[in-house]
Amino acid sequence: MPDALEIAFNRAAAELLDGCERAVVAVSGGGDSVALLHLLARLSPRRKPELVVAHLDHALRRGSAEDSRFVGRLASTLHLPFVAARVDVADSRRKDESLEETARRVRRAFLLQSARDTDSAVIVTGHTLDDQAETILMRLARGAGPTALSAMTPAGPGPFVKPLLGIERAALRSWLKKRRLRFRDDPSNASLAFDRNRVRRLVVPTLAKALNPAAARHLVEAAARLRKDSAYLDAMAREQFEAIAIQRAEVLIVKAPALAALPPSARRSRRSFRTRCGGVRPATGFFPTDRRHRRAGLCASGRIGRFGRADLRAPPPAFARVPSMRLSGDILIGESALCARVEALARAIATDTREGGELSVIALMDGAFMFCADLVRRLPMPVRLTLVPIKSIDRGGNPSAMTFPEGFPLEGADVLVVEDILDSGRTLLALKNHIEAHRPTRLRIAVLLDKPARRAVPLIADYVGFQVPDRWIVGYGLDVDGLYRNLPYITFVE
Repeated sequence: MPDALEIAFNRAAAELLDGCERAVVAVSGGGDSVALLHLLARLSPRRKPELVVAHLDHALRRGSAEDSRFVGRLASTLHLPFVAARVDVADSRRKDESLEETARRVRRAFLLQSARDTDSAVIVTGHTLDDQAETILMRLARGAGPTALSAMTPAGPGPFVKPLLGIERAALRSWLKKRRLRFRDDPSNASLAFDRNRVRRLVVPTLAKALNPAAARHLVEAAARLRKDSAYLDAMAREQFEAIAIQRAEVLIVKAPALAALPPSARRSRRSFRTRCGGVRPATGFFPTDRRHRRAGLCASGRIGRFGRADLRAPPPAFARVPSMRLSGDILIGESALCARVEALARAIATDTREGGELSVIALMDGAFMFCADLVRRLPMPVRLTLVPIKSIDRGGNPSAMTFPEGFPLEGADVLVVEDILDSGRTLLALKNHIEAHRPTRLRIAVLLDKPARRAVPLIADYVGFQVPDRWIVGYGLDVDGLYRNLPYITFVE
């Protein structure tokens, strides 16, 4: 009969793995990941996906090869397929990158590649409640805002899920001991050279001893409340903004003095502002209220008139009709949803990019231009951008038209490919293989739309905006015979 820990895990796994046919399980050999694998293996057959055990040897210490052999034997015992790799993390380190950041980057790349190679839709990791509390403390010490303080979520970014996120490390160790299940201890976890280890070994135990034994759980619960409070404040700010906004035909008008009179928390809530304005991102906060700026026309978007009014949306043009085709009357994805999702994708990409690093962005033309423009404006790191036309794929699986500007960094670079829609996957797979031949340090793929019903090759995007049905879709950069790219929303062509 399952105990309380197994019941809590089963509940989380049922939600996170619903509909998943195959999943990669990241197993280091430590207690958390070993417990994760055993718990997954004990799921009922109707809930359990096919499991693939993945292990990366970071080559950072003596004895690391034995960890790999231990995980291999464990996978064999459980009759599960096993994939492993060895990467010298120290040699992969970039300038101004900590060893922790390098290990995380290399490990993530390995897991994503393992998911692609095994056609797995999900990557399961062993992050626990204690990991969550440590992350919150580190971000708090670094001055993070409410969104960042809410820390990790059980699902995401991308295909990653964390079913142990609500379970304490001590409870997992007790569960393993009770069942006499062996695991490996990593000596590097005792080193105080790493930020997380200092928080884990010095800060959290001090809080538990001096203040409350359940300090870690209370930190995580506070972060969850903060996430809900932040969402509520965003909603309130949106309501206040809509109360002062005037809709006239297809133009949204806001008086600058009324906007300036909003509470500071509402003015800081850029998310509600961008959502209401259909994807506009203010360059420096909200509208300038000072007469000098209004006279100079320094508005966040559109134009600002002499009476302090801003036109936030131009009227949509009258579109010509394509013979034998017509636009559906239904909007599949509206402006507000597009704006909010692009913002979320940008946050996920920024979180996964090492601090202080730069990003080489490759946008596929012509469909991705609008999505890419909105996405890169929201990225906080330096970006090198190139637009690559790929017209078709020849029979050998090679793009028939692909050029990169001379000097555009690929080798050793952190590369992000931006595409409007992932359908068969042939174009993106061909481009991915082409870029990997130039040996980038990291390669990620971000797509606005995913059409899984059309998939012809095993390819998983790292960041996905929306899954869409197998219909002809136009708007927000997508076209039919060159038309409808400038629609501010996404709809169907019938």
